[in-house]
Amino acid sequence: MADVFGDDDDVQLIPATCDSDWTLASDFLLETVERCRRQKIPLWTHEQVCVAALKQNYHSHSLHLLRYRDIWIGCVFISFDSDVFWPDIDTNSSVFFHKLAISDAYHGQGLGEKALAALGNLAKHSQRRWLRCDCHGARPRLRAFYQAFGFDLVDRKPRLGFDVARYQMRIESAHTGN
Repeated sequence: MADVFGDDDDVQLIPATCDSDWTLASDFLLETVERCRRQKIPLWTHEQVCVAALKQNYHSHSLHLLRYRDIWIGCVFISFDSDVFWPDIDTNSSVFFHKLAISDAYHGQGLGEKALAALGNLAKHSQRRWLRCDCHGARPRLRAFYQAFGFDLVDRKPRLGFDVARYQMRIESAHTGN
């Protein structure tokens, strides 16, 4: 599997390699927290997106920075095959993503869709059948964003103390066409 997906006109997923990458990711997430707070949209707390909390909750290889035209624009956490929010179904052959964040400077410019396309390409090239995510159930705009991109709502119910909406999208195989 390649380390970088996409070309200069696509959003690229770049695996984190050093501590400064975690700081940059935390900064992107803090921007997102503040943007949502101003709009009274439920999201994480500052404490949940500080570097120490991120490192405690995610494996070092899961952090990916998002680059577009040689500019860092955001971050996402990626995991394969298992996820704490999906304990009740067989999640083999899945790619999960969490905390997808686009910087305020680039928010609303279509880069979220390009990031989702890059995640779909990662899943396809990794020979996974599903791209899965979850979000706060009380975020209708985010939920509509995922559905407009092609994700299907699996369910919405309390999980781990949160109102969680789970989404999945079937990925066509890069080798078999299905």
